[in-house]
Amino acid sequence: MKKISYILQFNAFMDKRFDDELSPAASLLYMIIFSEFNRLHWRDEWIYISSRMLTLQMGNHSNSTISRNLKKLVEFGYIETRLSKRYGKTCTQIRLIPLYQEYYGTLAKEYNGYQNLDHILKI
Repeated sequence: MKKISYILQFNAFMDKRFDDELSPAASLLYMIIFSEFNRLHWRDEWIYISSRMLTLQMGNHSNSTISRNLKKLVEFGYIETRLSKRYGKTCTQIRLIPLYQEYYGTLAKEYNGYQNLDHILKI
């Protein structure tokens, strides 16, 4: 997996969530997912996060609240999800979408000075 820049991803998320008017619950859910990727050292492109773990970290919100906010994160382009089998059970895998590439790409056009941000973004 291509590593995601933690700081650039975090900063782009903080800006994008205001533009998208993301709810506090959806923002918290994203940060929980983001933290889990970081805890796993960005080793895999797709990770499993149990609904129980999400429920506990969200403050015992219902599964429907988590499901609704996962759908919002997918809809607004923060994450991708897919169904998979793990230990014989169907579960959801989550992938973070690199937000900063789009954000800094737009920013570069505004400043007219940067044609190639690869050296800045270290992609």
